[in-house]
Amino acid sequence: MRSLWLFPPLLLITGWACTQTPKPVQEVKIQMKNQRPAPVGPDLVHFQKLQPLFKRQGLRKEALLAAKEKGLIGESENGYILIRNEKGLAPDELKKLKSVVLQENKDRKKMYQFLSREQKFKNEEYQIMKKNMFESFLEWDPPGVYYFKNKKWLKK
Repeated sequence: MRSLWLFPPLLLITGWACTQTPKPVQEVKIQMKNQRPAPVGPDLVHFQKLQPLFKRQGLRKEALLAAKEKGLIGESENGYILIRNEKGLAPDELKKLKSVVLQENKDRKKMYQFLSREQKFKNEEYQIMKKNMFESFLEWDPPGVYYFKNKKWLKK
């Protein structure tokens, strides 16, 4: 069995761990043929390479949380943020929102790719990691925000 760990330190570093206490993290196990078990948990030395990314994510945290609380954006089960509602936004506000979401999603993609390379994930494991990160991000979000799962918007 190979374990995919949910990387809660990422949430602490990026500042997402400030809204509520999460439920205990569960491991997802995948049966891998002819492989030794992978170490569980990240090597903090590798996270040093992601520090600039974490800093950028921390700077966007408040803007993203405010947009989530207004129902404008939400987490999606593929591990990225989606725009949910553009109605009522002035053109400059919409442009700013799209820019913040785009930058956050670019950084998430870089983070996912980095973690996937470090852990030598295959595509199935990569997809599971992104879904696990969605669950982690959602766990830290406050009640009342929206998220996209099974092709529909739901309210937490």
